[in-house]
Amino acid sequence: MSPIRRLPFDIIEGIFAACLPTHRNCVMSAQEAPVILGRICSSWRNISLSTPRLWSRLHIVEPVIPQLPVPLSPSNRRLLDAKTAHRLRRLEVTSAWLGRSGECPLSISLESNDPHGRLPLVNSDSPPEPDLFLSALIPFAHRWQKIRFAVQPSALQTLSSLTAKDVPLLQHLQIYYSYNPINTEWSLSQLAVLRSPSLAEFSLWGSFANSLDLPLRWNELTELSLFPPWGARHRHTCQVVMDILSACPKLRTCGMLVHHSPEEPLSGSVVECPFLHTLDLQCLDGTPAHTSGRLLNQLSLPNLQEFKLRGQQVPQSASNADSLVSSLAASPRLESITINSDSFTRLSLMDFCRGLSATVQRLLIVETMWPPSPADSPLDDDVLAALATYCPALQELVILNCITVSDEALPSLHNFRNVCTQARRGQIRPGEGG
Repeated sequence: MSPIRRLPFDIIEGIFAACLPTHRNCVMSAQEAPVILGRICSSWRNISLSTPRLWSRLHIVEPVIPQLPVPLSPSNRRLLDAKTAHRLRRLEVTSAWLGRSGECPLSISLESNDPHGRLPLVNSDSPPEPDLFLSALIPFAHRWQKIRFAVQPSALQTLSSLTAKDVPLLQHLQIYYSYNPINTEWSLSQLAVLRSPSLAEFSLWGSFANSLDLPLRWNELTELSLFPPWGARHRHTCQVVMDILSACPKLRTCGMLVHHSPEEPLSGSVVECPFLHTLDLQCLDGTPAHTSGRLLNQLSLPNLQEFKLRGQQVPQSASNADSLVSSLAASPRLESITINSDSFTRLSLMDFCRGLSATVQRLLIVETMWPPSPADSPLDDDVLAALATYCPALQELVILNCITVSDEALPSLHNFRNVCTQARRGQIRPGEGG
């Protein structure tokens, strides 16, 4: 008998569990665990099939069913039959996989690439069918723990039968979808699973829903990301973001799309965010540095450690980073900053770099891949010189898509412990300070 066959059952279980991917859910592939573990020998197959935790994580890609012209030609009928059979086989595997998971809490991600969210109607009199894959997941809802749905808005209506009590273990929920203008979006305010007693981490991308109408237990959230479409009717103004943050006293990580309304007066009270350590803002108004500074000026962020800013500065628009710099300086634990260079003018980027807090150790600057011309890029040698002069505590500088900084400017950064610039074509030029 080989040595591995002499190992106790629980040791083999532990080895099998260590073979699973660590940063994502398992996929339906014979090249990866847990499926491949059952193809070595009958003994391993029995062990893998009888170990529920190996089957408690699953990534599902819903096969695409093509939309075909009616009436169907013989070749299109064969194509439709083959695609439908493949979809149904994937559905059977999904149910069998989750059926092996015993009573383990489940981590599931569903990618629906079918833009129609249902089987095609080959006959105009055929009634629409419900989303089969979401329906297949509902019997396991009482064990949902970490869930990610990338679906069309109409597909979520399948979940309307669930109540908050049906998802007692749900801690993490991500919903991603793109807007389909031929469908009327089902209101997320009717999604009772958002009231799950355990839900602490929620992300919503691409929804036209009014964020303030979401039936969340706001005061229990620790992670929140809300990124509606750019043209959403319900705008995420600074005041709306403040209202959301004021309802989330336990928040630790937050990502928000922010619209700026210049005429909008802000409430005079400061919103306390005592535990917030990571803040990611995407500003769409054309003056991201000004808008983010205006928002941060109304927030108390004593524990902020990481700040990210995205958005495009409109050329020739007046903007300054004074408010942003002073607000970030009020966060004594800030260590890491990520910015898009085109969120600033050249002057405001210079001022931002000059005003960086002495606590900041890492700065990542992302340059736009398609500037109108190198002369229009805010990031240049003078900005790097300002970093070298005014940010002696900075230990790591990373510049992505670096196209306007010259090689001659890099030696000025010798005081930094680690400098990495990635050129537009992928060239890496590392430098070590001494």
